[in-house]
Amino acid sequence: MDVDSDSSCSSSSDSNDEELEKFKQDELKKKIDVLENKILNNPSDYDAHVELIDVLHKANDLDQLRVARKRLNDKYPLSANLWLDWIKDEIAIVTTNEEKDNIIKLFEKAVKDYLSIDLWLEYVQFSIGCMSDTTGTDIIRELMERALTAGGLHVPNGNVLYEVYNEFEKLILISLKQGTDEKAINDQKRRINNLYRRQLSVPLFDMENTYVEYQQWLTTENLEVEKSTVDAYNKALSKLQQIQVFEDRLLSKEAKDRLDSYEEYIRWEKNPKEGGNKPSRIICLYERAIADIPLTQTLWADYIDYIVVTIKEADLILATCKRSVDNCTWSSDLWSTYLIQAEANNQSHEEITAIMEKALSSWFNSPAEYRSLYLAYIFYLRRRLNNTDAETKLKRIEDIRSMLEQSQKFLLESYGYSGDPNCELLLWWTDFEAIITGDMERVRKMWNEILNAGLNQYSSYWMKYINIEIQFGDPKHVRKIFARALMTNTDLPETIGTEWIRYETLYGDLDTLLNCKEKYKTKMKQVQEAHDKDSKTENKIGTKEKEAKKRKWDERDLTKNYNEKSNGNFKVPYAKNDKQESETSPVKKFKPSKWKS
Repeated sequence: MDVDSDSSCSSSSDSNDEELEKFKQDELKKKIDVLENKILNNPSDYDAHVELIDVLHKANDLDQLRVARKRLNDKYPLSANLWLDWIKDEIAIVTTNEEKDNIIKLFEKAVKDYLSIDLWLEYVQFSIGCMSDTTGTDIIRELMERALTAGGLHVPNGNVLYEVYNEFEKLILISLKQGTDEKAINDQKRRINNLYRRQLSVPLFDMENTYVEYQQWLTTENLEVEKSTVDAYNKALSKLQQIQVFEDRLLSKEAKDRLDSYEEYIRWEKNPKEGGNKPSRIICLYERAIADIPLTQTLWADYIDYIVVTIKEADLILATCKRSVDNCTWSSDLWSTYLIQAEANNQSHEEITAIMEKALSSWFNSPAEYRSLYLAYIFYLRRRLNNTDAETKLKRIEDIRSMLEQSQKFLLESYGYSGDPNCELLLWWTDFEAIITGDMERVRKMWNEILNAGLNQYSSYWMKYINIEIQFGDPKHVRKIFARALMTNTDLPETIGTEWIRYETLYGDLDTLLNCKEKYKTKMKQVQEAHDKDSKTENKIGTKEKEAKKRKWDERDLTKNYNEKSNGNFKVPYAKNDKQESETSPVKKFKPSKWKS
């Protein structure tokens, strides 16, 4: 009976466990469906993507998990932790060489997003594990050199990369010592020695212990330390002591709060008299900052400016520009910079247009940012007119007009007149037509649009129109525009009148000058009459306001004295000599006649 009872209890327990597991899986499936719908409705919801990946990982659905990770990576860069989780999951089930190659591809994509020492270490260790024979040694060394280039100057963690590299080379030395090839053994000792010397010349955490370890290795191999190595070590140690204060500030803050500390650190490194202005160190600092705070537009802008001026390497510049807009998709400034650098580094028209199309698929906060982006691309299109034959030029002019029309239509449909309240696009278009095509009829039509949009009240806009007409039009239209401007109620009619007179002194005759002066005189008389009328109206209003204020003050004084004779809702009884005192009181003195008995 006892055995049967135990068996029954065990069976019941297993059944409960299965039901619980089924319940958990059902709940996870419901959550997956909710998150999938959320992403479907808003593909840019980064948090929903990350949460879905976490839920799929718990559900152990590797196929869907792979799809979700790829979908997020197509949309955004992945953090080092997301990459490591993905890669480790793939490594756990890898069996074929093709699958190993796919993991290598994942590593290659991962190390391009952000600087991560952990990712590089995982990459190196995986590659070492894939070595089939000694022919893989050079591949590992090449990979280690890439890792050191990326993170060897990472002050807190760079030493770990050197240590892994060193251990790899020491294993090869042990293997060589089992043979009799003295030359190969000595060459390998030299390689390890040089690696130690490189490490000790860089200011890194824990470098004192590295120096002790190096001395022990030299003793073991019957070698002596060189003076140049000691000097380089002491110099690096001194530099470490200088930058320790910056590193401590970074370590004392959460990653999201480190911007000010990074900026101060970078400024110090850029100063030739302080940090020495070493590009490799400055780039490593920028990469560390971006890994911590990747959504900071100003940081990316500074980084791009630095490599454009200092490094001047096209691949690095373009890759950094692309990374900047992948992280800060909402920054029209970064997109504009990307367009400019693509042009500066000889990218094809198709490639530059693709950048613009991707930029327009992003979301910006204001119409000003869309205008800025459109103009950046339009300016590029204008530069394509340079050094072209007549037929090509005509076609490219139409391309510019088409883009101007597209940008205006988008802004008007999306934001109404607030899309371009100062007609920035139209103003540039009028200059373009006047200067490049000489189509003044088109210019005049566009200027009528500008003025009819409510800008005719500003004399500055009239003067812009007039100056274009003076430069590229004819005297007949100049005088017509001056006359229209003077007839319109503008903020500064004096400016229009005096500029007209000046124009006639330069280009006109006596009749045109006298006609201009007469019209200006008439206009100013109208302005003065309107001013006088407004002044009278203001005076009347002012007098009424003063009278109203006086009545208010009189009533307040009366109420104040009345309250002085009261206590809450109860009147204070008058004293015997009340009547006598009241005759000399302020209330009695200023009381209106209708109150008198």
